[in-house]
Amino acid sequence: MSNTSLYYVKLMVDDAEALAPFYREVFGMKEIRRIHEPEHVRPHLEIYLSAGETEQLCLMQYFNKPTPQPGEVRVAFTVGNVDEVVAASQARGGGIILPAETLEAYNFRWATITDPEGHAIEVMQFGL
Repeated sequence: MSNTSLYYVKLMVDDAEALAPFYREVFGMKEIRRIHEPEHVRPHLEIYLSAGETEQLCLMQYFNKPTPQPGEVRVAFTVGNVDEVVAASQARGGGIILPAETLEAYNFRWATITDPEGHAIEVMQFGL
């Protein structure tokens, strides 16, 4: 048995302040911590969001270096209704990579969307 567990996913973004409302409104996440270090040797802003007790998404913005291209990490959420999340995402500036589809053999529905900066997000609804 291992004591290892997932702590957070860190998404490198261009504008953490602008993206935080997207994740709050589309996924119901709450901000749980903020680290703002403009005078650090690597000036940055980290906004930690969570949808539950332990899961955390960190929106990481460096102030003095370019943002990596979207696609270097993919975030996945389980949701109550994929179609509602896809619609909420589009209403808040997100896009669609793969439209929602149901995979009957696996008893789930899923889609791949993007946040307004183009980062891919998988949304999955289990137990149809």
